[in-house]
Amino acid sequence: MNNILDSIPAGIYWQDLDGKWLGKNRYMTDRIKLSAKDIIEGKPKYEIVHAGKICIYFLTKAPLYDQDSKNIIGSLGIFVDTTNVLELLTGYLAHEMRTPLAVVNINADNLLVTVNSLQEGIFPDNKLNITKKIISNIKAAVVSGTKIIEKLSGVISA
Repeated sequence: MNNILDSIPAGIYWQDLDGKWLGKNRYMTDRIKLSAKDIIEGKPKYEIVHAGKICIYFLTKAPLYDQDSKNIIGSLGIFVDTTNVLELLTGYLAHEMRTPLAVVNINADNLLVTVNSLQEGIFPDNKLNITKKIISNIKAAVVSGTKIIEKLSGVISA
């Protein structure tokens, strides 16, 4: 039975009603950076200290019943370390935000240069083309801003 439990790619543990450890599998020991001797039967879970790295786990718990399945004698927990998934998602979202923000920044910079040129009278004979350039930069900034809003809306509603 221990070989089966140790082959499952998720942390599994069981505790009595007082929160004292009754058992666990190897995944739990490895993920929480505890040696097998650190998790001693009868030791409360709050006495076991994590190894220092902040990790995010998806955890589900269920009642643990006696052999007759009538009385709850403790709890069974199953968890998976989702820290890497969150790090990948965060990196992806940062990349997805930087691209449209860079476009907004470039277009705003172009607008500033163009407006300054108009104020200084550098292009007095070409005001129509300059106006078209300003409008084009504004439209590009609006499109990029809209993409940012859509991406944020997708993240928030997901």
